[in-house]
Amino acid sequence: MLHISLLNILATVINILVLYLLAQKFLFKPISNVIEKREAMIKADFDEARTAKADANDLKAKYEDSLKNAKQESVSIVETAKNNAQAEYDRIVGEAGEKAQSIVEKAEKEAALEKEQALKEVKTELGSLIALAVNKVEGSKASSDSDKELIDKFLADVQVDNN
Repeated sequence: MLHISLLNILATVINILVLYLLAQKFLFKPISNVIEKREAMIKADFDEARTAKADANDLKAKYEDSLKNAKQESVSIVETAKNNAQAEYDRIVGEAGEKAQSIVEKAEKEAALEKEQALKEVKTELGSLIALAVNKVEGSKASSDSDKELIDKFLADVQVDNN
């Protein structure tokens, strides 16, 4: 049968207490320390990961700003190039217009000079013909001075009539 003795119970309780104290000192405390170190290391890793994520977000924001600025700068460069090209086009067209105008004016002056020269030649030729006709009609040769006076008077009358 089962026999319960107080001494056995007391010895068992003392054994359990000693075993608990030994386990506490040599097992639970070292395991607690390892667990605390692990928790600290995990917390540090999480903090480091948060910091790295924040840094990555900052870099991403800077990159996006740089990309936006680069796009704006490229648009600005293209716009400046267009404006410069338009100004150069306008300058070249203006110079060409001025040269064309100069050529037209020069041609008009040359045409006017040629017309004037042709008129002088025609007047001289006409004067000679008139003098010849007058001589033939009169039948006698007048003096060259009187011929010249007659021709100049006739040409002056013709010129007044034309104007």
